Amino acid sequence: MPATAESVDTVWFTRCPVPTASGLAYALGRLATRYADLGVDVGILQDAPLEIARHHYDHDLVGLIREGGNVPAIAARAEGARTRLVGLTWIDEGQSIMVRPDSAITSPAALRGARIAVPGWAATRDTSHARAMALHGFKGALGLAGLTLDDVEFVELPLDPVLPRAASAPNAPRPGSASWTS
Repeated sequence: MPATAESVDTVWFTRCPVPTASGLAYALGRLATRYADLGVDVGILQDAPLEIARHHYDHDLVGLIREGGNVPAIAARAEGARTRLVGLTWIDEGQSIMVRPDSAITSPAALRGARIAVPGWAATRDTSHARAMALHGFKGALGLAGLTLDDVEFVELPLDPVLPRAASAPNAPRPGSASWTS
């Protein structure tokens, strides 16, 4: 049975870690006020228990509103999630291609034939957004020179490289890691 306003007791919203309209509306209490008349609570997915927070990637949660990057939403839909696109926003961002100081690569055209490092696949397609974002960035840079992804050789790097933990905090997240669990 499709969910209705009467069957949803909590509207969850999730967002990427950037300023968003939903984040601002939540912080100002406007979301809670708007949904209170319907008897519906509002929660931030990232503050929820793990069994709920995990839906940031798979979108398999009735009453979920996502405001953020498109990669997890596209992957979730490709995996069969019953998700719908309501609107798009654009946030300007910058991406960099890092090369060694002694590299002859000084422009996108010089990437032809280069070995390009990309994040490896994550455990699931919907959590492989780092890979998708890197590939999209390379596609854009290569396109500036009339090149395509076929003009470079990809080298996959482990998504979560093993970095040493500080002896004083053995249970702390590794530097540079991002995870729902510690």
